[in-house]
Amino acid sequence: MNYFEKNKQAWEEAFEHRHENWGEDNYRRLLKEEFPFFDENVANELKKINFKEKKIAQFCCNNGRELLSLMSLGAKSGVGFDIADNILAQAKNTAEKANIKNCEFVTGNILDISRAYHGQFDFIFFTIGAITWFEDLEVLFKKVTACLKADGVLLIHDFHPFMNMLALPGEEDFNEEIKQVSYSYFRAEPWIETEGMGLYVRKLFL
Repeated sequence: MNYFEKNKQAWEEAFEHRHENWGEDNYRRLLKEEFPFFDENVANELKKINFKEKKIAQFCCNNGRELLSLMSLGAKSGVGFDIADNILAQAKNTAEKANIKNCEFVTGNILDISRAYHGQFDFIFFTIGAITWFEDLEVLFKKVTACLKADGVLLIHDFHPFMNMLALPGEEDFNEEIKQVSYSYFRAEPWIETEGMGLYVRKLFL
């Protein structure tokens, strides 16, 4: 099986079946809110970093909302990389509506990012659920290292795979007080999602 091509097809299909208007209002939040789309704790840490005149990138940027939010801190330029053409089309549309002109979006396999981007970025970041789609993290971070400048910074915002042991809202065992676990830490079978984007998304750890 061509893993990357199947992954691309799955994400593009999920986007086509997204909840009505999912992501369409992101530009309004970018225009009205100080720093939307980040967890408060992560946002506070990002605000401590001097992004002035820096080149930044988000790997696996989805519809670009986090990268576009980060651009408000004064970065010189931003690049979002993702595998799904239709999701990045929304990212480009959001950027246009929010009048963010120094940010571009590039479609393709993260592991095949062009050598033209090697050594170009002062800051690269991943957000929740991104790195879990890669079978070999050593190969992934070799690409990250190649794209970062010598003194560049990598930020990863994610959570522990223990979270996958817990039931999600709507599932039979869900409990807000986390009184029990529902799945094995060593589960090998994938979860199959058929509801499209806009619902809670369970991450698949490889």
